[in-house]
Amino acid sequence: MRILGVAALVLSWAGLGVAQAKQPTVAVLGIEAPIKQSAQLTEWVTRHISRLPGLRLVPGKNLDEIKLVFGCVDESPDCMAKVGRGLKARRLLWGRVEAGKLTLHVLDVKRRRIEPAVSVELERREVERATAQLLMGNRGSLRIEVALSGVEAFVDKRTFGEVTADSLVVDDLIVGSHRVELRKPDYQPYITRVEVRAGQTTTVTAVLLPVPEAPVAKADRRLWWKVSFYSSLTAAVGMGVGVLVGGLSVKDLEDQKSAELRRIVDAEAQKTGNEPRLDAEVMAALVDSSRDSCAVASQVPDSSLHNICDRGKSRARLVTGLAIGAGAALGLSAFFFYRAYIARAKSETPKAASRLQFGATLDGQQGQLWLLSRF
Repeated sequence: MRILGVAALVLSWAGLGVAQAKQPTVAVLGIEAPIKQSAQLTEWVTRHISRLPGLRLVPGKNLDEIKLVFGCVDESPDCMAKVGRGLKARRLLWGRVEAGKLTLHVLDVKRRRIEPAVSVELERREVERATAQLLMGNRGSLRIEVALSGVEAFVDKRTFGEVTADSLVVDDLIVGSHRVELRKPDYQPYITRVEVRAGQTTTVTAVLLPVPEAPVAKADRRLWWKVSFYSSLTAAVGMGVGVLVGGLSVKDLEDQKSAELRRIVDAEAQKTGNEPRLDAEVMAALVDSSRDSCAVASQVPDSSLHNICDRGKSRARLVTGLAIGAGAALGLSAFFFYRAYIARAKSETPKAASRLQFGATLDGQQGQLWLLSRF
């Protein structure tokens, strides 16, 4: 197992060595400037090259020393190519500060060609951008601007940190289309695609919108109207059945009371010895089918008649209440049916405009009155 582990480690080192050998090498020859400024600019350049993908930094030499040793006073491509081969570098980078600006040069050692120089301000960001532009001609930069703090930037789903000072510069992007995404809590993500051009900085100005408040969930009113319709209809039917059954019961009770009153009248009419309790007019009214027997009996001071007529009054009141309730429930069910089916259908039907034309004669002249009506 140990032998296998050692073999795997050796193979991984060998693979890493081969991969590094295939990477283009770059040697920095320094920046011609005052000593302190030269050291700072050279450090910016070398550090940035070490971060560039696909490139490998190799030790370089001081530009003044090279000019003395190799005699490359005029920095000719042929002479500088010899320097590159001696340093085992495929590209050489050097520069000088003139008139407050840094001018950078890059030599392709194999082709013995010096790329067009790039002049930039003495700012780290600009120096790094120019370095990437010279060494990676097929790459560009992206500037993200957003008027918010705490916005996290993603380019091609890779995070580049937060946008600071209202902007963020992403260097060394391959030329072509890139997906840019900005995120911030409580804000909607900003997603777009931008085209990065070689040696240029593409600017993206983003505006992040707050996340809208979640709308309050509203119940489907049509469902509520439907439930109300069927509930009221059921109540109306139930009360209607109660009215029917109770009405038949009350009708049967009324027939019984009429028959009992008729028996009392017949019994009174057959009395011969004693004076009857009811006079002839009252008895005639009690047996008259066209009149309300109990209404007549209520006017007679006879408790037995009153007791007969008082029976079933509560049942009659209940039936009356059920009838009123059934009518009200039926009216409500009609209203709920309209709201659940008819009104909703009308609201979903596109409104059409109908134009009616009327003619009118005013002072002998024919005029027209247009009436626009929507329905």
